[in-house]
Parts: sequence; C-alpha cells; structure tokens
Amino acid sequence: MKRFIRETGRFFRSFWITALAFLCPMALIGGIVLADRNTRSMAFNSAEPAIAAEQTGDGTEINVFGYTLYIPDDLRKNVSFWAGKAQVLIPAPLRLDGALVQGAFETIKKLLCG
Repeated sequence: MKRFIRETGRFFRSFWITALAFLCPMALIGGIVLADRNTRSMAFNSAEPAIAAEQTGDGTEINVFGYTLYIPDDLRKNVSFWAGKAQVLIPAPLRLDGALVQGAFETIKKLLCG
C-alpha cells in the first residue's frame, strides 16, 4: 500500500509539472494576443484579429500580427503529394494509431451532430 501511495504521488507530481509546462506558455501566448488586440483597438481604432486566414482565388493569405504570408494552391498540392509519399516511411503501428484516433474523432462528431 505504501508503494502504491508513493507511485501515485510521483504520477501526480509529473502530471502537474507537465501541465504547467504546457499551460504557462499557452497563457503567455494568449496574453500577448489579447494585449495586441487591445493595443490595436485603442491606438488605431482597428479591431482586426492578430491571426487571420483568408481564402483568395488562387491561394491563401495568412495575416499574423500585421505580416501577410501568401500560400499558393499549387504549393499546397505539392506538399500534400510529398506528404503522401513520406507517409509510407512511418511505421505501421503509428499509422494505425493515427487512423484509430481520426476514426474516433469522426465517430464522436457523428454522435454529437446527429
């Protein structure tokens, strides 16, 4: 019983360290985005989001903190093609895990959305 309590404490300690290592940077990023939005609305009277994506006729424009990145459709098709080729290099158990997780998400979506 004493060993179980000791291992449970070790588990919770590592859990909280991992949770804080994830949540603190996420809170920092969220605070930066919120401060940027508030600064833009106060100084420039502009309430545009810090990160925005817009589909244009022949590509996608991604706007991040005022910097615009343009991604043409042929680049996306090329990356998709090579990603399909590289998928063969992933070990079969990992591909199966990915397929199971994706299937679970689709099943949950069907159950929730009818």
